[in-house]
Amino acid sequence: VKQMILNDEALFPDYTGAIPAGEFMKSVKNEGDMWETTQNAGNWLLLTKGQDEGGEDEGGIKWTSVHDEACLYLVISDETGITKGNIHVEIEPRRLWPVKHFNYAIGENKIGFDSKVVNNTSRSVITIPLSEIGPEAQLKSPVRINIQYGDHAWIQKNPLPARLLLGSTNPADLGWIVMNE
Repeated sequence: VKQMILNDEALFPDYTGAIPAGEFMKSVKNEGDMWETTQNAGNWLLLTKGQDEGGEDEGGIKWTSVHDEACLYLVISDETGITKGNIHVEIEPRRLWPVKHFNYAIGENKIGFDSKVVNNTSRSVITIPLSEIGPEAQLKSPVRINIQYGDHAWIQKNPLPARLLLGSTNPADLGWIVMNE
C-alpha cells in the first residue's frame, strides 16, 4: 500500500471501482435527446432468467445506461412482451453501505418511470436523480448496481441471511456502473 501511495496509484482499484472487478456497465453521457442516445448506444447488456425459473432464455431483454449532470437513466428493452411484474433496481451508494431499492411495476408509468413501444419493442426508462443515489454518484464515481426485470436479472441473486440494516442483499450480486464523461 505504501508503494502504491508513493507511485500516486489508486488504492484498491477493484474494490472502489476505479478498475471494476466483475460485471460492469459503462454508462453513456447524454448529449441531447435521451431516447436517441440510447437508440445509438452500443453498450447493451442482457438480462437473463434465473436458474430456478427453468426453460430457455430467449435473450430478448437487455439494458443500458445513460447519465447527465443530474440523473442516471436505466433503459430496458423488452422484445418478449412481458406486461406484468416488477422492475427492481438495487444501488449501493458507497461500498458496503446499505443498498437502496427502487421498485416499479412493468407497464405502469409514474414519476421516475416511463415506457413506450418502439418498433414492436417495449422501452422502459427509469430515471434516478444522482442526489437520491448519494455523494459517490454525484461525483460520477463508480457505484454498484443490479437490475431485475420480472424474472430476468443482470446478475442472478443469491441472498444472504438478513443482517440488520444490510438486509439480505449479497454484495456479490452487484455489478459496477461506471459513468464516463
